[in-house]
Amino acid sequence: MNPILTRCSPWKRSRSNPSPPWAAIARGLEDPARQRQALNLGLALALVFRLGLIVAARWVLNFWPLQLAAAAYLLWLCGRHLLLVWSEPEEGAGGAGNCGHPGPYRSGFFA
Repeated sequence: MNPILTRCSPWKRSRSNPSPPWAAIARGLEDPARQRQALNLGLALALVFRLGLIVAARWVLNFWPLQLAAAAYLLWLCGRHLLLVWSEPEEGAGGAGNCGHPGPYRSGFFA
């Protein structure tokens, strides 16, 4: 192990804490061999899932019907928002209690 990391690191290994800081879940295991096995299994599964997600993302990006559906959905969201904003009657400075914003965000998530 790098002597600078062991001297300056807040996560120094000790007899009570033999595992590195990224192995927080494996610390619950008493046997160091099982801790090492759990850590290796977790790293291997993380690599497999990451590669699987990369392959899935490449497929999604190359599948034109899905891109067309996503574009249509985004255009529909934009149009719905603009229709809601433009169809509201004028209320001076946007009405009471909504900070002057004339949009449809008076109630719900942005309230």
